[in-house]
Amino acid sequence: MRLRAPLSRVRATPGFRVAVCVLICLGGRLAPPFLLAAALHELGHLAALRLLGIPVRGLELTASGAVLRAELRGTLRETWAVLAGPAVNLALALCFRRLWPVFALCNAIQLAANLLPVPGLDGGRACALILPALLGRAGAWVCAGLGWAVILGAVCFGVYGTCCLRLGLLPVLAAGFFLLRLPWDLPNRAGADII
Repeated sequence: MRLRAPLSRVRATPGFRVAVCVLICLGGRLAPPFLLAAALHELGHLAALRLLGIPVRGLELTASGAVLRAELRGTLRETWAVLAGPAVNLALALCFRRLWPVFALCNAIQLAANLLPVPGLDGGRACALILPALLGRAGAWVCAGLGWAVILGAVCFGVYGTCCLRLGLLPVLAAGFFLLRLPWDLPNRAGADII
C-alpha cells in the first residue's frame, strides 16, 4: 500500500519549539545528537509502517515528544511498527559506540526511556498490543498497572531525588514528563491511532 506523503503532514506545536530551545540552551553539545537520534527513531517507525502497508496520517511534534498518527487497528502485527523506533536506537547505539560515543549514548537513553511500559511511549504501546492478545481483557489491566507502577515509581524517585538526595529539580521534572504522558483511560488504549 502506498503512503501519501506522510511528511507533508508534520505539525510542530509551540510547546515543541520551546522544548527544543530549552534543550539547546541546557543541553549544549548534547542537543544536536539527541535531536538526531529522536529523528532517526521516528524514521524507523515510518519505515516499518510503510513496509507493513499501514497508512500514515501525519506527525505532530509536541513538548513531550513526537506523536505519529497512523491507521492502527490494535493488532499484534503493529507491534513491529511500534518497536521499529527503539530497534533503530539500539542499532545506532551499538554501531556508534566507538565512532561517536555521545551519539551512541543519546540513542541508548532514548532506547531505555522508550521501552518503559508507560502510555505514550513505545513500551506502553507494545504492552497494550501484546498483553491483551495474550491475556485478553486482563492483559489490558496488567498493562495499565505496569504503566501506573512505573509512573508512580518515577514520581517517588523524583521527590526523593530532589528533596533527600539534593539532585536539583531534574528528577521532579523527569517525573512530571511521565505524568504528562499518562492518559486516564489506560485499559482502553489498545486501539489508539498513535505511535
